[in-house]
Amino acid sequence: MPLREALSPSSSGETPGRGWSVLVVEDSPLQRRLLGDHLRSLGFVVRLEPAAPDALASLSEARPDAILCDIVLPGVDGFALCRAIKADPALDAVPVVLVTSTDVDESDRLLASRAGAAALVARRPGYDAVVEALVGVLDEAPTGGETDAGATLADLRDRFLAEGREEVDRLLDRVAPDADWADLSRAAHRWIGRGGTLGYPGIGERARELEAAAAEHEPGTARRVLESLARMFAGALAAHAEADGERAPEPRPPGSGPRAPVALDGPREVVLADDDEAVLAIVRTTLRNHGWRCHLARNGVEALALVRRIRPAAVIVDVNMPGRDGFEVLAELRAGAATRNVPVLLLTARHQEVDVLRGFDLGAADYVVKPFNPLELSARLNRLVHSSE
Repeated sequence: MPLREALSPSSSGETPGRGWSVLVVEDSPLQRRLLGDHLRSLGFVVRLEPAAPDALASLSEARPDAILCDIVLPGVDGFALCRAIKADPALDAVPVVLVTSTDVDESDRLLASRAGAAALVARRPGYDAVVEALVGVLDEAPTGGETDAGATLADLRDRFLAEGREEVDRLLDRVAPDADWADLSRAAHRWIGRGGTLGYPGIGERARELEAAAAEHEPGTARRVLESLARMFAGALAAHAEADGERAPEPRPPGSGPRAPVALDGPREVVLADDDEAVLAIVRTTLRNHGWRCHLARNGVEALALVRRIRPAAVIVDVNMPGRDGFEVLAELRAGAATRNVPVLLLTARHQEVDVLRGFDLGAADYVVKPFNPLELSARLNRLVHSSE
């Protein structure tokens, strides 16, 4: 399907803009009006400004989801405006897409990269490339009300320990022969996934014992495991509190390494689907540092929609998700003519052989069991993409 048709509101029943707010900075009155009208027709909420000073004044009043800025502006050009935005702590997380009316050359690409732009795109009639770049950076950006995927590893660990300690107390009060075993199983699943990934493998392994006890409806075993988890969470929290005053500079997530140089117009795209915000955050950070553009989905329905629209180089999908689980997503992708060849890596806390075999029977390219090392996940993702080329 041509891109313009794919982006048409009438072709899919939904608009790609999804109510995202965009500040458009364009000095040409005609281009400003045409681009603004086009973005509004696609579901974006648009504000229009003719120059950098007007844009900065507008940004002081309201922060948009993204900024679309022409390179050539009167007085302060688009590169300088982008640098000013990225220098402001209140605005530096807002993605900036720079637009040029000519072909993108290496000098412009270098200037855009140094300015901190999320993308650099040539404007053509129809604005397809502009819209595609805009939707791409917005898909990648964290949204309000959700865990900030740019949170530091220490933030994620602190949140995991504090929330875990509270949840253990809640569950201990409810362990009985008629306990809500599904509730216990969900908590265990979260701790299995997050524990090892965030650096607490002992919590992850003990959570596996809780998952087994919940499956067998064994209140005595469940209580003993929960009491052990309570001590583990409390001990880790105490260690963090003791170290708060002398914490070293924040380390990168395990295996993330330095950020790889990526061309503004050429990072490989991956759809990452998991209902665990902490896992999304740490995996996204690692993959971005290794040259990937991540599009995030919190359930199977979102994952399928993203894959069909973006046509990514690969998909990472958690097996246990609300709505359609990872197996269902995989089966549906394999059934579609346009998606059957996209490599899919399954990510799950399930480690039974029957689950692994089911994933491969459905067409998974690889299977990673939580807890996992993000560096290993990145390496396996690169390997499966290269092998599919």
